[in-house]
Amino acid sequence: MTPLVQTIALLLGTTVCLGAASVPDAPTRAAPAASPPEIGVNTGIRPGDDFYAYANSDWLKKTEIPADRGRWGARDEIDAKTKVQLASLFDEAAAQPPGSYQRKVADFYAAYLTDSVIEAKGITSIKPLLNRIDGVHDKAALARLLGSGLRVDVGGAWDSR
Repeated sequence: MTPLVQTIALLLGTTVCLGAASVPDAPTRAAPAASPPEIGVNTGIRPGDDFYAYANSDWLKKTEIPADRGRWGARDEIDAKTKVQLASLFDEAAAQPPGSYQRKVADFYAAYLTDSVIEAKGITSIKPLLNRIDGVHDKAALARLLGSGLRVDVGGAWDSR
């Protein structure tokens, strides 16, 4: 054997021996992680017996349907919380200096809520468009009306872009 082959054989033998010494006798597995507590479910009911009661009975026990509602669910709760949060945001925006973006948003929202002003104006703001629609009596007039609202690279009424 040449010295090079002897060196390579010695290195390989050492590597194999060291590698074998570092391998544990039996594979060790980590203990399974404890599952998080089941929140919002009734663990006293087996899911296979009555899944609806298992999943909902805790929520049904602690949730009261408002008197003015015929039903109440998680989406209704989310909707109510969202409305409260939006009202708070609009109140904060209304307190900003006039001309600021926040104040403009609050003013726009307040204008939307002013039913008496909206009702007093009636359809005057869209009357010109309604008159143009009333003037459509054939396909050519319809094409002109629909085309009049088009601009370069802007989809039409039925474009899904």
